[in-house]
Amino acid sequence: MSSWGEDSSSGWNDTSVPTEYEYSEIKKPPKWPLILQIAIILISAILFWIGPNLLKTQKLTISVIGYLLTPFLVVLMLAILRMIDMKNRSLPWYDRGLGKDYVKLAGRLSLLAFVMAAPIIWRLAIEIVN
Repeated sequence: MSSWGEDSSSGWNDTSVPTEYEYSEIKKPPKWPLILQIAIILISAILFWIGPNLLKTQKLTISVIGYLLTPFLVVLMLAILRMIDMKNRSLPWYDRGLGKDYVKLAGRLSLLAFVMAAPIIWRLAIEIVN
């Protein structure tokens, strides 16, 4: 026994790790917000190009749906991915590099969604005037 009340078996050379610090694998950021962003952009593009020809009487409805999908839901998925990434960054086994790449890709998809939103908003304005 040492003078501080420790037993002699534990010391500086003890390399055992407590079980609460062990982990089985590296935690990766979720892919589902990126997949939803891509799906929303594709659905919005399909609605913009094919929707008015298929549903000639529902052009205003299709334009409103495209307007809600493209800029708003895509940016919402970016915000969700960023929130999850920021929450997980405090974990020592979180893949921060991949999380940063996912957030960067989600930001580029949001920019693409805003570029796509311009003609959708233009068509919506035309339908509102008519």
